[in-house]
Amino acid sequence: MLAKSAHILLFFLAALALLSCKKDPIDIGPADPPPVYAGIHDTTFQYFEYTRGLSILWDAQKLYGVCMDSLDIDKDGTFDFFMTLHILNPDSLHLLPGLPEPFPYCKLHTINGFEMASYEENYYIGLGQTRSITFIDRLDFNERVDVLSDWLTSGNMWAENPGGFVTPPYGDWHDASSENYIALNKEGQKYGWVKL
Repeated sequence: MLAKSAHILLFFLAALALLSCKKDPIDIGPADPPPVYAGIHDTTFQYFEYTRGLSILWDAQKLYGVCMDSLDIDKDGTFDFFMTLHILNPDSLHLLPGLPEPFPYCKLHTINGFEMASYEENYYIGLGQTRSITFIDRLDFNERVDVLSDWLTSGNMWAENPGGFVTPPYGDWHDASSENYIALNKEGQKYGWVKL
C-alpha cells in the first residue's frame, strides 16, 4: 500500500514538473527608454559642452544691452536653439527719461522639432480676476525631464514689466543665481537638457 502511494505521488510530481515547464513565453514589448534627469548624463547620451561666452552689445550711453546667440543642439549643422536678451545697465538707470523701451527680457526660440518645458503662472489683475502668463521652466539638478507635460517652441525665460500691483510676474529665471536647466524634447520622443 505504501509503495502504491509513493508511485502515485511520484506520478503527480512528474506531471506537475512537466506542466510547469510548458509555459508560453511572456511578451514584454519594447523596453521603456531610461528616465532623463536634468544635469545627469552617461555614455548613452549625446553630450556637448559649449565654452564660448556671450557678448553683449551696448548703446552709446551704456544703458541698453542686447545679445543674440544660437546653438546647434544636436550637432547636425543647423541651429536649433536661439536666444535674445535685452537688458538695462543698473549703473545707467539715471539716464532713463521715462519707462524703458523695451523692458528687459530674455526670450528663447527652438526649431527643427525641439521644444522647451514650460509652466503657467496666474497673477491678479483686479476685481477678483486673474490672468496667466507662460514661462520657460527652470529645473534644478536631478529633476526629472521626461515626465514633464507642458512644452513650447518659443517663450520668455523672464520678462520685467512696469511696476505696479497688477503686472505679471517676472518668471523663475529672473532671480536665478546658480546653475539651472532647461528641459528639452525633440518631436516628443527624445529628451535632454541645457545647463545655464
